[in-house]
This record gives sequence, structure tokens and C-alpha cells, in this order.
Amino acid sequence: MNDDELLLHLQTLEVLLHQPEKRTDAAMVSRLIHEDFFEIGRSGTPYNKAQIIQLLESERTEGSARIWSQDYRLHLREGNAALLVYKSAHLDADQGLMRHALRSSLWQCTDAGWQMIFHQGTPTAPFAAAAVNASQGKGS
Repeated sequence: MNDDELLLHLQTLEVLLHQPEKRTDAAMVSRLIHEDFFEIGRSGTPYNKAQIIQLLESERTEGSARIWSQDYRLHLREGNAALLVYKSAHLDADQGLMRHALRSSLWQCTDAGWQMIFHQGTPTAPFAAAAVNASQGKGS
């Protein structure tokens, strides 16, 4: 897989985790994140795999925010690892962006395929939504 194909593949996996109907599916999330997964959330709160799965499952009853993401960049690392960096925001009822963040996900190629092993969200200044492109789809 060349760099462009890997960027598109990992972006697709990342966007799956943004979709309300997918992110509340514990089995799917469990397949996409590594057993040693660790996250530092936008709030600064740390999470492990079990905690993040439980948190995402709770969105099924509480409602899940729609997430917009854009400006994906890939940084390859040795040892079958890749760092995916992008901007995200929650979509409000009027499709405006709020809760802007710069996000980074470390993906590792394992026997089970590409799995996220680390994720961090950092609050950032507001940004305008980029034009939707074919790889993002609507409201990715």
C-alpha cells in the first residue's frame, strides 16, 4: 500500500469511529483499537480501552455528537506504525462547528489489521469547515 492509499485507509477507519451508529458498537470499536490502547481526551482525561468502549457505548442512550473532521495528514513511523493528524469539531444543530480540536491517532499494523494504539485530542482555535471531498463524505 503506498502512502496515499494508507492515508485514505486510516482516514476511513478514523471516520468510522466518528459515526454515531458505529462508535456505539462495542464489537467494532474493540476490533479497531489495540488491547494496549491509551487516550488523552480533549478534556485532558486519560482513558484505556475498556473505559473508552464503555464511554462510547453510553452515547447510545445519551446521544452521540456528530463529528466533522478535515485536513488529514499522515506521518509514517518505523515498525508498522503511522501517525494520523487532523482537525475535528462537533456539529451543532445548525451544522455549525463547535468544540474544535487537533487530533492525533497512532495506528499500528497488527495481525488483526490496522489498530489504533494511541489517541489524543487537544483543544484548538475555531476553524472553518473545508469543502467536503469524496474521501470524507458528508459530515465526516
